[in-house]
Amino acid sequence: MEYIHSVLFQNYDYLKLAGRFELLGIGAVKNMNSKIIEIANLEIDAPDLNVFVQEWMDGTTSARMETITITLQKWETVEFYELVVLDQIPHKVVPRDRFKEFQMPIDTDSWKNVDRIVGQYEIEGEYERKATIQLDVYGNEVRFKFVVGQ
Repeated sequence: MEYIHSVLFQNYDYLKLAGRFELLGIGAVKNMNSKIIEIANLEIDAPDLNVFVQEWMDGTTSARMETITITLQKWETVEFYELVVLDQIPHKVVPRDRFKEFQMPIDTDSWKNVDRIVGQYEIEGEYERKATIQLDVYGNEVRFKFVVGQ
């Protein structure tokens, strides 16, 4: 695990993790210094994502982060998980006819392949920082996409 932690907190442009890391929770994710982060099958759930969003809004996550995608398995996700993720988070719902098409600097499957967008939500953090959350589904995956500044 020491090796994993030594890798996670470097200043990468892109970092992708897959697999179950029981000791690597949302606390580690919020401190990662990479610009673009993709995480699949991590021990993170909807309440953890809510904590992440609250801490981003408070300005206590890495300022370097531009995009984070966290993939959850459908069968491990609570029904109406979007309500849990956004619980007590001031946000604006983006109407379906105005959904944003994000331009990612790295072409990845998690952004190309989407069966259904559950919703897009705009939030604002400390110092007028803005971000958009997109929740979407692909196959058996539920994805949390967090994009700063777009």
